[in-house]
Amino acid sequence: MPVSLGTYPKRQELLAYLAWNRQGVPRDQLLEEVFGHGQPDEEAHAQKLGERFDSHRKILRRRVREALILQGLLTEREALPAALDPFASEGGIWRLASGCQVIDLEVIQGSYAVLMKMRKEGLLVQEVPREVVRACEELVAAYRGDFLASYIQRYPELVQPWEGRSSWIRKPFTQGRDWYLEALWWLGEAAWREGLTFGSPPPSELALRQQRQAFARAAQRYADYALGACTTRFDSKVSFGPGSEPGERVLMSERALRRAVLLWGSLGQTGQVDQLWRAYWSQMRKVSDRRWEPRRETLADLETARAQTNAYRLALQLSQQEAFNLFSWSSLAEKSQGSEQS
Repeated sequence: MPVSLGTYPKRQELLAYLAWNRQGVPRDQLLEEVFGHGQPDEEAHAQKLGERFDSHRKILRRRVREALILQGLLTEREALPAALDPFASEGGIWRLASGCQVIDLEVIQGSYAVLMKMRKEGLLVQEVPREVVRACEELVAAYRGDFLASYIQRYPELVQPWEGRSSWIRKPFTQGRDWYLEALWWLGEAAWREGLTFGSPPPSELALRQQRQAFARAAQRYADYALGACTTRFDSKVSFGPGSEPGERVLMSERALRRAVLLWGSLGQTGQVDQLWRAYWSQMRKVSDRRWEPRRETLADLETARAQTNAYRLALQLSQQEAFNLFSWSSLAEKSQGSEQS
């Protein structure tokens, strides 16, 4: 049942905020992060922010009631049943009511929890278990795009830093991309490792065909990662600081690019290699304001892939060290947390 939110953007932001914070948040924190960001001091005091919050809650409740009336589920004389109220509060903590489901977010968070558990238990060192592959596939399928992406694009003035603080939206925006990109990476790993199991060279024509299919799937996942990682600077991990190490997304996107071009090169797919490189080059130069330059190893792998004619030799050049000693996601997270705290 569709419910119109009206034209005021903060209503959408309010619902997204509570959807992300499913465990609930204190009222004062909600007022400051949703309604206080970007407001001058005379507009950002508790009374005015509270009035805005109360006003939008009433409007959203009214919109839900009107939608129920249109569907014939309520009469004009009936009030909105408490069970259908989208908001709940207890002890000053506000949340979405238990009847409100955020299906895609729940699937993504649940799938990522499986991946994180397996990684913490050290079960991703030598293989990618089928359970992890399924979880990653579900996560990628449920991911409908960056968190509040259309909102950010339509109302950029509402998410700009204010008095040295970022909008609350930037954290879930970045974290959602973390989950999606890591799922892509491990799907690429799973397909690539599957291809390696057929041997070098594979013992039969069937095995060769299956190996090539696995490598092609892996290459596509890595290509999706490379092109998906650095699409916007709103992601806090996309940075191109002058004279400093690029941000995590930049480093990992180039790494994914190298994996993709080497695998496609091993399959003799030079057209795919060139197509990916052109798209990646254009995107990275644009998002970095022309500051990004490819790393030496990226250019070397690109030339190797273009010159490749043997379907097996190049696949073996992806060393076991490169395959299994991946960037430590936990260490990257620790570095990120450390930089935020500092």
